[in-house]
Amino acid sequence: MIALSPFIIGIPIGIVMTAPVGPVNIMCLQKVLRHGFVTGVIVATGAVIADLVYALMAVLGVTAIIHSIEHYATFLEWGGGLLLLVYGIHTWRKVPHFSRERDEGTAKPITCLMTSFMLTVTNPGTIFGFLAIFGSLGDMIPEQGDWNGIVLLLAGVVTGAFGWWFILISVTNRVRTRLDETWLRRISRLGSALILSFAAVLLGRAIAASAKALAML
Repeated sequence: MIALSPFIIGIPIGIVMTAPVGPVNIMCLQKVLRHGFVTGVIVATGAVIADLVYALMAVLGVTAIIHSIEHYATFLEWGGGLLLLVYGIHTWRKVPHFSRERDEGTAKPITCLMTSFMLTVTNPGTIFGFLAIFGSLGDMIPEQGDWNGIVLLLAGVVTGAFGWWFILISVTNRVRTRLDETWLRRISRLGSALILSFAAVLLGRAIAASAKALAML
C-alpha cells in the first residue's frame, strides 16, 4: 500500500495539469470532431509526453535545465505564440469536413502528435506548474534517488492525464455523431478564434518581455 502512495498522489496532479482549457485541449476537440476518437488520442499522447518530460525534470529538480527554461522563457513564448498563430490561421482558413474515406489522410498521426507536443513543451508554465505543485506537497513527493517512488509518481501523473483526456475525447466523440457539417464549421471557427487569442496573449507577453530587455541594454 505504501508503495502505491506516490502513484495515487500523481493521479490528481495529472488531472490538474491537464484539465484547464488551453490551445492543446481546443486542438484535440477540433481533431476529434473532424476525424474521430483515435486522432484525439494521438493528440492527447503528444501532450502527455511533454507533460511527462517536464514532470520528470521538476521531480528530479534539474536545476540547470529549469534555470535555462526560465532564462529562455521569452523565446519559448515567441515560439509557442508563433506556432499557435500559424495553426490558428490554418484551421480558420480550412473548411472542415467529417472524415470520410477520401479525407482520412488529412489527419497524419505524426503531425498531430508533434504539433500537440510542441504546443505543450513551448509553454514554460507547464514546468513551473509542476514545480509549484511538487513544492507544495513537500515530503509527499519521493526524494531524489528513490527511483521506485519517482516512477510510481510519474505513472500516476500519466494515468491522471490520460484519464482526463479519455473522458474529454469520449464525450466529444459522442457529440460528434449528432452534429452536421454546419455545426462542425461553427465549432471549428470558434476553436480557431480561441487558439488565435492564446497566440495573441503569448506574443503580447513575448513582445513586452523583449521590449523590457531592450530597454535595459
